[in-house]
Amino acid sequence: MAIPPPDSVLAQMLRENGQTPEDFARQQAKAEATGSPFRSKHGVQRSAELNRILALPRRRWEDRADVLAAKITDFLRAPGGSMKLRPIQGAALADIHDYRGGLIAARVGAGKTIISLLAFVVLASRRPVLLLPAKLIDKTTRDQDTLRKHWLLPGHVKKVSYEILGRPQHALDLEDIKPDVIVADECHKLKNPQAAVTKRMKRYMKAHPETIFVGMSGTILKRSLNDFMHIAEWALKGLNPTPATFQDRIAWAMALDEVKDDEGRLAPGALIELCNDEERARYAEEPLRTVRVAFQRRLTDTPGVVASQDGQLSMSLRIDSVSPEVNGIDDALAKLRNDWERPDGEPIVEAIEMWRHVREIALGFYYRWNPMPPPEWLMPRRTWAKMCREILKHNRSGLDSPSQVVDAIDAGFYPVAKSSLDGWRAVQNTFVPKTEAVWLTQDVLKFCADWMQREKGICWVEHVEFGNCLSLISGVSFYQRGGVNQAGSPIEMHPEGTPMIASIASNGEGRNLQGWNKSLVTSPPSSGAIWEQLLGREHRDGQLADEVIYTVMVNVPEQAAAFERACRDAGAQTDLTGQEQRLSYADITVVKSEDVRR
Repeated sequence: MAIPPPDSVLAQMLRENGQTPEDFARQQAKAEATGSPFRSKHGVQRSAELNRILALPRRRWEDRADVLAAKITDFLRAPGGSMKLRPIQGAALADIHDYRGGLIAARVGAGKTIISLLAFVVLASRRPVLLLPAKLIDKTTRDQDTLRKHWLLPGHVKKVSYEILGRPQHALDLEDIKPDVIVADECHKLKNPQAAVTKRMKRYMKAHPETIFVGMSGTILKRSLNDFMHIAEWALKGLNPTPATFQDRIAWAMALDEVKDDEGRLAPGALIELCNDEERARYAEEPLRTVRVAFQRRLTDTPGVVASQDGQLSMSLRIDSVSPEVNGIDDALAKLRNDWERPDGEPIVEAIEMWRHVREIALGFYYRWNPMPPPEWLMPRRTWAKMCREILKHNRSGLDSPSQVVDAIDAGFYPVAKSSLDGWRAVQNTFVPKTEAVWLTQDVLKFCADWMQREKGICWVEHVEFGNCLSLISGVSFYQRGGVNQAGSPIEMHPEGTPMIASIASNGEGRNLQGWNKSLVTSPPSSGAIWEQLLGREHRDGQLADEVIYTVMVNVPEQAAAFERACRDAGAQTDLTGQEQRLSYADITVVKSEDVRR
């Protein structure tokens, strides 16, 4: 039985439970003859956790949302305030109050900032903590000042960023604050069980189970149920509609997750019990999607869970692609793909490096070292890189990262590689590389500058160097870290209807940019969750245009493949959570990877 890749969701779950992927592979092999729950032909087995989840109460939050929104508006609105709660906001606040916590899977643009602040009021919190991305703290503070004119907001809310909480010197911050209520905005930032911030939250919730937790996100799931099962447990406690035991979580994830292919997927098995009569009738035709939808219904019907069910917005969404003529990159791409070397001759080891450099070269540049390393450092590195690449290419032990190769050599495997590893270790810390961008062509920069002048839209960039250079030649402001431009002005202050350059990492979530309806995406993300957030910056409530258009730049097959992967993610997210993803209903005419000739 194959060993799970070390970066897979399953491998992360195993490590969290103190097991190795190799241990799990041996257990699988041993179980093949005994009909284990992990044996694919048997599928997911009935368990006490499944019985518990089937017995949970159900309700439709939409049935009383209008009435709740009106009543809570009257109760929480400040004197002279004019804002009204939307139905989903009223339902969320009612559930948070009634069930002492909640999982609010509201779509991007549904108004989660108001929910996050008023949650502390309806819970009468004495030590409120709002957990959110660092880049959104200033924006949330500005929003809070504006909303205070309309709502009876708490006098003080401690805002803590995920990034700060993850740092070693802040490991005990939660214990020092002792929050009685934690609202986690963009709670998908806690999806990785191996991240320091997630471990600290998990430790605090275990030590203080009475703490009320509210998780909110427009994209609670990226590719796996394991992205949010632990968050659901914190938020819903006894009402948690996801399995709480390790073995059940593995089985459900192996049956329902979005994966590259179906090799090793478990059959749904006993999960058919989640289906109603209508779903059972179509199970034979689409077993995976049917059970995913049944799970979604079980999740969204649970008291304490409020998930967007209102489908598409009134304005249309179109995603197309453009492939500008780019000269001067073909030789660099060939050298990268065929020889596994950068244009300057430096070897690469991992596929992730290949992916990163292809995305750079597709835009007309790549990063290199400056100054160049001394030969006594460079040659041992190249020797080790070549040896490591050969082991990764030909091994049958499931190794797929340099760190795993190092561990295997240290354990006595691959003795032929020991001398090259020792040689590299002897000089590794004698030189610290610094990078600079080398431009092969400015064709893409010029294309983007012309597009902004013509369309007056937002040019979304992945690379800081590309954004800086584009800003320099176009004279257009570039908003990056913290959502501010070179002059320190926030992106929300940029004049509507004029072009701007925006970093996806810094501005792809949490920003209200409905003043624009055209975007150019220079490096398409491969994650459906990132796309949902990015599309929601303009395709959201308050958009006045009849149509929102995102244009994806596709110069190489890898860029098209990234978009295709994101679309598959979006389909799984829609089926599993009921949050209809924009990639699932947009009018898409993006070129396919097999049709890109470069």
